[in-house]
Amino acid sequence: MKALLLVLWFIAAIALLAPYACAQEPGPDMGGVAVGPTFIEIDIAPGGTWQGEFAVIATGQGRVVIDLELKDLFQKTSGAKIPTDSGAGVRSATGWIETLPEITMSGGERQTVPLVVKCPEGAFGSYSAFVLVKLRPEEPAAAMVTQLIAAINVELLIRVRSSGSLQLDVEGVELHGNARSPTLTIDVRNTGVWVTDVKGDVLLYPEAGGFPERAEIPVRTTGHPMAIYPGQLVRMDCTFARQLPPGAYTALVRLDLGRGRESRAQFLVSLGDRIAGSDRDLRGELGTDLWLEESMFELTLPSGAARSVPVRVRNTGDTSIVLKATVEDVRMESDGAWTFGQSGDSVPGLSVEVSPDSLEVGPKRTALFRAMVKMERVETLESTVVKGVRLVGSADGDPSQEGWETLYDMGALLVIAPPTRGEANVDIVSLKLIRSDPELNPGGAVLTVGNTGGAAGHVKGTIVLKRTTGQAIATMTIGKDNWVPVAPGGKREFRMPLPVVDEGDFIVEAEIVQKDSSVGPRYADALFTSATVTPEGLR
Repeated sequence: MKALLLVLWFIAAIALLAPYACAQEPGPDMGGVAVGPTFIEIDIAPGGTWQGEFAVIATGQGRVVIDLELKDLFQKTSGAKIPTDSGAGVRSATGWIETLPEITMSGGERQTVPLVVKCPEGAFGSYSAFVLVKLRPEEPAAAMVTQLIAAINVELLIRVRSSGSLQLDVEGVELHGNARSPTLTIDVRNTGVWVTDVKGDVLLYPEAGGFPERAEIPVRTTGHPMAIYPGQLVRMDCTFARQLPPGAYTALVRLDLGRGRESRAQFLVSLGDRIAGSDRDLRGELGTDLWLEESMFELTLPSGAARSVPVRVRNTGDTSIVLKATVEDVRMESDGAWTFGQSGDSVPGLSVEVSPDSLEVGPKRTALFRAMVKMERVETLESTVVKGVRLVGSADGDPSQEGWETLYDMGALLVIAPPTRGEANVDIVSLKLIRSDPELNPGGAVLTVGNTGGAAGHVKGTIVLKRTTGQAIATMTIGKDNWVPVAPGGKREFRMPLPVVDEGDFIVEAEIVQKDSSVGPRYADALFTSATVTPEGLR
């Protein structure tokens, strides 16, 4: 019975290794010993030395011996991180770390354990390790079962710039489930050298044409994106909300790597009586060398007016890219993404054409497409219309050939409004807390804003977590460098992961400001009481 309890204790403790535990908050009491913080992020230079510490407190009774052991990190396909043998990790750093091998403590005593990291010359990228804090078994017979009390995830981020060091690859997809609620399972591997959050979406384009169905890359129940460690593979299920008709689809997986960097992969899948994924990987690569100089244009068109809109594309890479252009309808998703497709609906009197329909963009060159927007003299717009100039391209293909493989998919928004369109009106729709369990702290906050006006709105703002006493704990800036656009009739969601907090009352406050608006800032707040109990002495 005692051995069984120890095994259950070990399994429960593994759940403590959440990658986003707050670096300033202590870990939980695991039956006699508590440790804090449980996550330390270290920034160090090659050849440098970092010195830090963590706290250990004996919360039980009597004198105990605590062992400290260095372990590497392994990541399961579910995303869970578990310790593995030193030297077995893809990018092992246990040989760089120095700490105490053991400590002896009495009940109620607190000790500070030194932690030293010596980084060798030539290191770069992300390295990870665990310090396992283990309560030594009192009985020799129990030594066969490891009694894991708590763990600290020591993550080293080495400041060395390396071209191409950040990379995620989609190794395969599988479409399964049923037609009413299909799910696309994707396998994503981190082939770079930096720990990377997985953000993005997947699009299912029906072979018959039309708007694709879209699903976001899932986040954890805490609201944080899934993080993939170098060399590791994670499997994620992207569920589509709407029923799909049987037939062939092209699945486009788009992974956001930040700072304008994106990795894409394209697959053929089918949906019928039996749903199966295709093994054919059309192509996937980093799309960082092609971008639009301007991605949104606002036009006011009275009856009989016409306007030419320049859409400039810059290629900062070393490979020529062939682009083809089409005019399509646009649907704005909740996270601000623009989905292009043909709806079959037309606006009387309005025509949009783009020329040329294909163009080669050479290395370090800028290409120009022109969209001609015309409003017939006999008609006038009754409401704002959003169209898009969609550009798809290949680095090694000809758009006139059958089976041309698309590696680049981007577009510029055309917001076309009548003279009486009115002004933009962006306001807060809701501010919600993400709480995976009523007994746990909220893991994130979701702010939704909407534009009910006739023109595109642009906003900036903040989401702040603070104590009710006014002490700020965490802040997320919305539109730090550029104003965030919100199309007419569209909504945007902004997600802020919340750290683990100790006992007390807390408030999440949101504020947005609309550009060129006479209306003042909009506010929203949400209150919660922490459900976490912190061991005495670790506050």
